[in-house]
Amino acid sequence: MTLDGITPPVWRQLVVPDNLTFVQLHRVIQAAFGWEDCHLHQFEIGDQNIGMLDPDGFDPTEAVEDERAVRLADALDGRRTFRYWYDFGDDWWHDIVVEERVPDDGTSARLLAGARACPPEDCGGPFGYVELCETLADP
Repeated sequence: MTLDGITPPVWRQLVVPDNLTFVQLHRVIQAAFGWEDCHLHQFEIGDQNIGMLDPDGFDPTEAVEDERAVRLADALDGRRTFRYWYDFGDDWWHDIVVEERVPDDGTSARLLAGARACPPEDCGGPFGYVELCETLADP
């Protein structure tokens, strides 16, 4: 999976059981990237939105399926790409590609590879992160 809008790319390669719920996948992504789970998030698979339900039942934009009830294998249904949106203010989009499906061997999620540290929370999204890097490079 790759963090959208950052060059050179920030990416992680993971192995996850396909019986994970999306709330479990959210926690894996948070740990793999080093996010602090301080903000709202949502998954987009085609026109399907999976995420946290508003406790008050109010969703001004669209229907969101409960991430606690939807499993990865059921939602993907053969799809090879989907997106994870973290922090609706900073707009961190993660492009996720399913490289292959492997049998569940009973182990938990594993980080196989990756590159570059994740941007800090609340730095202003991709554009704010670029500005931060430029500022730090020119003391």
